[in-house]
Amino acid sequence: MADLPVLYCDGFEISLSAFGALLRFGARLPLPAQGQPAAPPAFIEQVRLGMGLPHLKLAVAIMVREIMRHEAALKQRIEVPDDVLQSVGLPPTVWGQFWAMPPKQEMPLAPPAGAMALVPQ
Repeated sequence: MADLPVLYCDGFEISLSAFGALLRFGARLPLPAQGQPAAPPAFIEQVRLGMGLPHLKLAVAIMVREIMRHEAALKQRIEVPDDVLQSVGLPPTVWGQFWAMPPKQEMPLAPPAGAMALVPQ
């Protein structure tokens, strides 16, 4: 198999329809230097991923599980500044509720025995 490029993305956009999702990953150009006219950073699209909605929900659940596993291994939470949360329309209280899962509903940090691993272990 040919080598695939590894792209660093610091932004994404998502479009949903009744039939699926389109995720656009890319990079944002830096803000203008101080004293320059303020303009929103340009989004340079690097890759598009299309998938069905069930696949998207499963992928998000696996990503959450992997982030929780990583935080548990580090014994440290990965923090996102409040101003960043607000810039994407997520109040810090909603963000905190999402990541503070009650123990009884906690997502397992490892797949059950015999389950197919969808990410490297």
